[in-house]
Amino acid sequence: MKGEAGPGEAVRDRGTPGTLAGQTGPGDEEVLQPFTTKDKEANERNGCPEQSSAGGPPVAPAAGSTGNRVERRRRARWRPRHRRFEPRRAWWRREPGRHEWRDREPGEAGPPPRSTAADRSRGGLRGWRRRIRLLTTILLLLTTGTALGLAYGSYRQYPLRAVVPPPASLQQNAVWLGHRWFSGMFTEAELAELVERAERNHFAYLFVHSGPLDQSGRVVDIQGPGTVRLRAAFTVAGLPVRILAWLGGKNAEFGPGLDLNNPSTRHAIVETIAAILAQNPMDGVHLDIEPIRSGDREFLLLLEEVRKGALSSGQMLSVATYQLRPAWIPAFVLPAMYTPEYMGEVARRVDQIAVMTYDTAMPLPGLYQRWVEGQVRRIVPVVKQAVAGKSRPGESPDSIPALPETFSLLFGVPSYEERRFGHWPSAENVAAGSQALVAAFADLGREGPGNHDDRTTVDLGYALYAEWTTDATEWAALEHLWR
Repeated sequence: MKGEAGPGEAVRDRGTPGTLAGQTGPGDEEVLQPFTTKDKEANERNGCPEQSSAGGPPVAPAAGSTGNRVERRRRARWRPRHRRFEPRRAWWRREPGRHEWRDREPGEAGPPPRSTAADRSRGGLRGWRRRIRLLTTILLLLTTGTALGLAYGSYRQYPLRAVVPPPASLQQNAVWLGHRWFSGMFTEAELAELVERAERNHFAYLFVHSGPLDQSGRVVDIQGPGTVRLRAAFTVAGLPVRILAWLGGKNAEFGPGLDLNNPSTRHAIVETIAAILAQNPMDGVHLDIEPIRSGDREFLLLLEEVRKGALSSGQMLSVATYQLRPAWIPAFVLPAMYTPEYMGEVARRVDQIAVMTYDTAMPLPGLYQRWVEGQVRRIVPVVKQAVAGKSRPGESPDSIPALPETFSLLFGVPSYEERRFGHWPSAENVAAGSQALVAAFADLGREGPGNHDDRTTVDLGYALYAEWTTDATEWAALEHLWR
């Protein structure tokens, strides 16, 4: 009978006459044959050291038996064939020692009892070990990446040349002052302290809050007795500062506020500015209407109308602007951030730009400093190119009046402690902002902040926001980093 053999005979391959089990004959394909129960019974009759059917001790091999040789041949051929055709598995799903029980030597103990279906579905103990190893590896990678990110974002190392501020004679800085300096609600001691700080920090411009603009473009009071005292104090001290009327408001495009699309609203704003400058000893106006969408033509039209209808010769038109939007941020995500083209259009119509380099949502000081440095590197060439083509007095077109010989470009330094998603005081502060600006000005390859070209001088500096939120420690840090 096929698959059986008498004593001293070899086990034949079923279906392949004249061939030993696990071997091939002439013309036959080399086919893998499993080790079946009938083969096991044949080995028992041939004297192989397997367990007898009666459950007794292993039977000693008979003299001249070929059973051991046949079984060894089967194992030798079975092992590589089985591993060769086994489907590949990922390293975290492999089962170590899976073939150990099949490849055991004769007489070894059999495999342990199989686990239940639920245990096999969960992977058993080995499955849990693999999961633990995988989770541990992922946790280590995340921890390492987080540590490197924190180190990169928390620390910004500057070379020696990048920590030397511009010469004091070339610094043209500014500060935002509260409404009490317009209304006169300050003491003589506070006024003397302001004059002293302005001298130490090289403040050339004072943005005095003169009242928010209402929806009609008007202010509550145009009389500012405090400006008279400011002018007198700085004149006595011999400091050539320029006092600008700071007027702010909200753009109606983003909520209730000033409707710049309405000609009557723009006309009211022009009349308000003209009245304030006529009633107070001030050197110009600083407009802070927020937010302004990049590409807003009505805002450009307002700047032209203010220049023509509210300012006299020698008075400045200053404006607070948003930062440049990075190319990788879509316009619909941050519509108020300017494009280089729109920044240039604004620069051609004003005498001074104060870029609000804060509220960046940067949570770490190193990230904030890199952001500010990038803004300086991008904005300065844009403004230089825009003001280089400005017309001189006597050659101005009707749409863009002639502008003075110098242009002031300021970058904001925050000192307020308001905590929100867009502003992290631990990152956006006086120290981090000042260090970034000093390094950025040094990287421009100039001797100080003054940047000259053929037609217009661009003076760089910082604008402190704000005077009423700056404490003694921040004043000391400001003086230390810029002196």
